Amino acid sequence: MDGDNIFTDGFRIENKVGCAFVYFRDGIEVESLKIMLSDGAIVFMAEVAAIKEEVEYIREKDTRNVRVISDSRSALKEKRRAINSIKEIINGNIDLYWVKVYQGVPSKAQ
Repeated sequence: MDGDNIFTDGFRIENKVGCAFVYFRDGIEVESLKIMLSDGAIVFMAEVAAIKEEVEYIREKDTRNVRVISDSRSALKEKRRAINSIKEIINGNIDLYWVKVYQGVPSKAQ
């Protein structure tokens, strides 16, 4: 995909829950971040945390036009207000995309 695209995900690996995002520009990986959550966290919390981290990243890097891509529709809805406020701050465009599953995209949990 051309342009700026950030894929987010929450995951559970060996009873540990975490989240990650990977930032691509014109199909080339620019940066990634993986965070493990505290004990007792659930995957939905990780999905929301991934989008929260992504929003902070967009604001810090002053990224003007970006696609936020997640396989968690409920997490996107949860963070929609925060994303809209960032859009106003950066005077840019953040498009939200939900995908049923990540197909052809390397796992962010690796």
